[in-house]
Amino acid sequence: MPAPTEQKPIYEPTIYFSHDTYDKLKSIETGKPVKLLEAFNKTTAYMSDAFKDYDTTYRDKANRKKQFKLHNGMNIVLLLQDRNGTLFTTIRSYTVKKFNYYMYMRGKEFKISISETDREDNGNGIKFPEPINKLYF
Repeated sequence: MPAPTEQKPIYEPTIYFSHDTYDKLKSIETGKPVKLLEAFNKTTAYMSDAFKDYDTTYRDKANRKKQFKLHNGMNIVLLLQDRNGTLFTTIRSYTVKKFNYYMYMRGKEFKISISETDREDNGNGIKFPEPINKLYF
């Protein structure tokens, strides 16, 4: 009897990052899944400058410090944990659909994808497959 072949899941939850040089990702094993611990809504105006700096700082090709531009208004702050227990966050623009999705996915693992060319989500940080669109949101 032939060995069973490994099947790729229909949907693999993925969090997209546009740069691999975010300071917050230096100690994260980005090749391994991370767990979504919590999702919070937070208005940009009520985030401390220190938190925004932590979450948005990356380095360009010349190793110059750059800041990813945040959506001004309501955002979703995701609290994630890698397999070594290291905590980190990512800030995403708020939509009801995205917030409900992340709330539903708390406790689940996500793959990290880093590259502008990997984005299948039209720049929104998340791509909802049809079954998830129809069943949950």
